Formats: sequence, structure tokens, C-alpha cells
Amino acid sequence: MAPPVGVFNSPQQDASWTAASPGISRGLVPERATLDPLHHDAGHDPGRTASYELTRAAREVLLCADPPVALTGRAKTALTQARESSSELVHSDGTVVVRGGRDTSVRWWTWAGYRANATLAATLTTIADPLQRPTDTCIRLREDATPAEWRKVVSEAADQLCLPAVDARALNGLKFNAALPTRLAEATLAARIGDLDGAAAALRGPTRFTVLGQ
Repeated sequence: MAPPVGVFNSPQQDASWTAASPGISRGLVPERATLDPLHHDAGHDPGRTASYELTRAAREVLLCADPPVALTGRAKTALTQARESSSELVHSDGTVVVRGGRDTSVRWWTWAGYRANATLAATLTTIADPLQRPTDTCIRLREDATPAEWRKVVSEAADQLCLPAVDARALNGLKFNAALPTRLAEATLAARIGDLDGAAAALRGPTRFTVLGQ
């Protein structure tokens, strides 16, 4: 399905918001709750993070790709409900930046996995919410972020990717940390918790800007 004119934007194009159906925002649960039904069905613990590949697979299912397994009636019902509640958070032609819903936050639904989203949050410091904890499916942007600002920041970010900062407690848990220089230990952990390839893939794609509840 071709996107409406002025809705999808590559980092090099002008960006603008479009309004979504008012009914979409009712009952919309933000962040990882959208992915939880699929995690539960797959035996995945919602307290754990998901990889780029797993999160992208969940996105494909929400875009109506049927899993290559037999589903029970209960699973089919849950899948239908998940697709309906997530209809404005996924699109076959790119990622989605959504303003509104249950709160006033702006979220970029990358569907790139936790490690890639942590990398994006560390990279997009001028537009990402500094107090957030990235999820598998999205990162939170500043509430005053504009599509024009987004275009500028994203166009510069691909060549300036940053790995996530490392928590001091994580350093203490690193095996043989006492034998490593602090900077080397930090670099080792940052490489483990970041995903430069997944972050770069999210930055390359077109983006749709949607305002819910209008």
C-alpha cells in the first residue's frame, strides 16, 4: 500500500506530522506492552530484552505475516487484538514516530531490538529523552521534537553512532574486570550492549510521523 503524500520521509526529505484516527489512541498501551503478547506466546520473558532479529520478526507478524506454525483459537484471537492495537505503530514502508496516545510523549517505533535502541538513544542525544530506558520496540524522544529537527539530527547520526554508556555496576560484574584497564572494560561492555548495525538500519529507512487522538 502506498503511503499518503507527505507522510513518509527519508532523512533527506522534509518531514511533517499527519493525524491518525481518534479511535487508535484509546486503549493504546505504549512501549513493550505491544510486544508482550508475542513474547508470551513464544515463551519469552517480558523482563528480558529481545534481539534485532526477534523484534523485527514480531513487527512482521503485526503486519499480518502469519507464523509458520499451527495456532490455537486463543492465540489467533490474541494475535488479532495485538494487530489492531498496534496498527499505528507499524508500517510496511518504514518506521513510525508517534506523538500522543495515553500520554504526551513522542516515541520512535523502530522495532530494532533493545541493543539497537540503546545505541540510538546514546547517539540521538539532542532529540532523545535523556531520562528514558529504551525498549525492544521504541525509544522516547523529547516532547517538543519536530519533524524538521528530526530530519536534521537523523541525517547526521548515521556517521556518528555512539555505543551506550556502561553502568558502573555492570563493570563490577565483568569477568576479570580487575585485570582490565577501566576504559578497555567499558569498551568491552559497551560493544556487548550496543548494536551499531541495527541502529544504522533504523536510521536508513523512511519514517512516518503520526499524531494520535486528533
